[in-house]
Amino acid sequence: DTLLPSLKRRVDEFISSHNGHVQIREGYVLTECVTASALTPAKEYRKGSVGIPYSDTFYKIVEPNTTEEVPANTNGEICISGPSVMNGYLDNEEETAKVLKIHNDGRMWLHTGDLGAMDEDGFIYFKSRIK
Repeated sequence: DTLLPSLKRRVDEFISSHNGHVQIREGYVLTECVTASALTPAKEYRKGSVGIPYSDTFYKIVEPNTTEEVPANTNGEICISGPSVMNGYLDNEEETAKVLKIHNDGRMWLHTGDLGAMDEDGFIYFKSRIK
C-alpha cells in the first residue's frame, strides 16, 4: 500500500511542530528483494512516488507478462535487478521461473507482480498488485 499524501503531510507537520527535523520518506520493499530497493530522497518528495532505486539496484517497468519495457509514465509491471534480489524460492523451481527472468540486456530481473510506473527522472510509482 502507498501512503496517502494527506497523512504524510499531517505527520510531517506534527513532527515539525514538535521541533523535529525529519520527514516521512517512502520506499519500496518486497520479500523477494530482501530489503528496501527504492527510497524517497531526503530533499525531493514527489506525490505518489516510493522514491528512486538504490545506487546498485535497477528498475524497469515492462508490459505485464512480457519483458518489453514501456515508456516513462506508463503503467506496467515493476521489475528489479540487483544484488539484493533473491536467487529463487527454496525447492520451488516452477515459481522461481515465473518471477526471475533474463531479459534482452542479459540481466536477471525479478518480476514483482506489482503494477507501477517510472517517470523520466527515475522516480517509481507503485499503483497496485497485478497478481
